[in-house]
Amino acid sequence: MKKKVLASFFSFFIIFSVFPQSIKNAINDYFSYEVHEKNEYWNYCCSSFLKENNKDIYFYGYNNLFDKDISTAWVEGVDGSGINEYLLIPFYKQDESMFSYKKKKNINIQLQINNGYCKNESLFYKNNRVKKIKITIYDIPLNSDLNNMFVDGDPVVIFEDIIELQDSIEKQEFNFQTKLVNYDSYCIPFTLLKMEILDVYKGTDFDDTAISEIEVFGEYIANEDY
Repeated sequence: MKKKVLASFFSFFIIFSVFPQSIKNAINDYFSYEVHEKNEYWNYCCSSFLKENNKDIYFYGYNNLFDKDISTAWVEGVDGSGINEYLLIPFYKQDESMFSYKKKKNINIQLQINNGYCKNESLFYKNNRVKKIKITIYDIPLNSDLNNMFVDGDPVVIFEDIIELQDSIEKQEFNFQTKLVNYDSYCIPFTLLKMEILDVYKGTDFDDTAISEIEVFGEYIANEDY
């Protein structure tokens, strides 16, 4: 891993760029045949991840966040503490039927995080842990044809907030409520959460910022006035 202060000559990092205007492209890639059907790696999933020699290329990759195993972790891969590095996390109800965005709907969102490298207490404190993150939630109108899903309109930011995490190895939970926006066409509800690192708790040995597990739950609720 990256040594604190000194650069390591035995590791390098992989970086993927995606800007707010590219959210649409990111989701279209997410639903591509290669990613959605063949389970190939979704390149837009995070801004970077660490790669070390003599380890599998995805040893510190994005999929570790969702494997229900706190002994694995996503680790950012840039020089320094990973400030402004981010994750993109799609979440939606697989069984949600198509509905008209003309009917506004509330959405309750629960975010659960195992902050830091939670494999053991020693690794937890040796590596950086996230202190503050910016949460951005996008409402993305999807549609489908005979072959695949695709974004059918412009993604819209429906929620933004900055949250502070505790410096704890225990799971942490955050709850938000917002509204899906109107669209004229029939679409499939789809929401995307972006997490951007703003500040960290410094590790004693390594200048790497890690997160072990993330779960995001969305519950769509019809407005009372419809």
